Amino acid sequence: MQGTEGLWQDFGWGEKNQGFIYFEKQMNHTHRWDNSEKWLDEYDHPLWKNYAEDAKRLARRRRDFFVMNSFIEASSANIEFPLDVYDLATWWPSRH
Repeated sequence: MQGTEGLWQDFGWGEKNQGFIYFEKQMNHTHRWDNSEKWLDEYDHPLWKNYAEDAKRLARRRRDFFVMNSFIEASSANIEFPLDVYDLATWWPSRH
């Protein structure tokens, strides 16, 4: 995954210690990558921190858990589902 000031490369199946991460400012433009585990432990999104084990246990692919969970939560609360048809068209083929 690439952003404007950094990159993250996962070389495994999504485990924190199976990837490398690089942030231009924090790493002083050295172009030396760091193990992603310490960065993910500190900065990972709260949903991943709170539900990662459930996602591993309940979904074939972890992101499926979050998409399905957000649909159920939106339906239960009678609010708009946060993904649109274009998001779902992108997500669905990757499941097969």
